[in-house]
Amino acid sequence: LLSIHGPVNFDRSVNSIISEVIWPGNVISRSQRYFASLASSSATRSVDGDAVVSVPLNIAELFYTSNGVPIDEDMTFDYAGRYTTATAGADHKYYISSSGPTAKLHFNREPRFYADLAFDRGIWYGMGIENAANANGLNYAKGYPGLVSSYTGYWPKKLVNYRTTFAGSSFTQVAYYPPIVRLADLQLLYAEALNEAEGPGPEVYRYIDSVRLRAGLKGVVQSWTAHSANASKPLSKEGLRSIIHQERRIELCFEGEVGWDLKRWKEYVAANSLPYQGWNYRGTTTAL
Repeated sequence: LLSIHGPVNFDRSVNSIISEVIWPGNVISRSQRYFASLASSSATRSVDGDAVVSVPLNIAELFYTSNGVPIDEDMTFDYAGRYTTATAGADHKYYISSSGPTAKLHFNREPRFYADLAFDRGIWYGMGIENAANANGLNYAKGYPGLVSSYTGYWPKKLVNYRTTFAGSSFTQVAYYPPIVRLADLQLLYAEALNEAEGPGPEVYRYIDSVRLRAGLKGVVQSWTAHSANASKPLSKEGLRSIIHQERRIELCFEGEVGWDLKRWKEYVAANSLPYQGWNYRGTTTAL
């Protein structure tokens, strides 16, 4: 998970030597207190929600399943029951706390989902704990009554360096410089241009799959063939275009690129006319 957001939020001493950073940025990020939460000193090592900037529900639904396909296409994902709840088992111990139930929407998702987003019961590695085998457990986000929650129940974890800490009123920020251009951006731009010029082919798949492999997923054709109800989607120019668009929105989420992409795709109005939805952070129970 750290390798996924490392090119974006690692401090300059590390970021500048990461080969994925093509054009390092020179403007420091000073906004982490608006994206993160407060780490409690309780035995549960929980994280109390206090983010000013919240992530809409539709962004959480944009990320793929663990099979690397959209949640509404994956034949094994309980899409209809995604708003019901479940409690995590050992197979999710580095992703979801077993301390209580959370939405099924948060289970069996791709690594970028867990690297980029925090949610109720979602593990937040860091926040003063940098050992996954910590005896007191890992920090996890809370989003329920009695706490100052994110307004939607989601936090943009990707924008917070893992060594930044919040404890009560104490805030220690590990500054970073978001990159202007990184390798995945170039690879997806090339794949997009090649698909528009020539349609699907080995070269297009090569560059998309390179980004997916980096994110812990299998290739486009393999993933759609094995797990999607729309198995032929990556075989047409229109289908592959849709896949590339979603891949860019996921890979570059929160990096300031997607708004411009949506405009040049002429999808900005459609994407931003949707209602901004989130969980009921004033609710009295985790269950609906």
